[in-house]
Amino acid sequence: MEPGAFLKLFGRYVREIRLKKQISVQEMAKICDIPEDEILQLENGQVDSPLALLLGLADAFNMELHELFAFSKA
Repeated sequence: MEPGAFLKLFGRYVREIRLKKQISVQEMAKICDIPEDEILQLENGQVDSPLALLLGLADAFNMELHELFAFSKA
């Protein structure tokens, strides 16, 4: 899979989980200790994610890290 396509799919999946868990962008940014615009860029597939951010997302969603990558390619 092309890196750009992966980032878009991953970002879409992160947004989907955040909305299902009813976590606002502001809350997510605070939990992950990053600016709100970085959360939005991540969700729009515009930035690559460092491991520390991925760990923060998993923690915020109360998930295991590997579960963040359980999205469909379709």
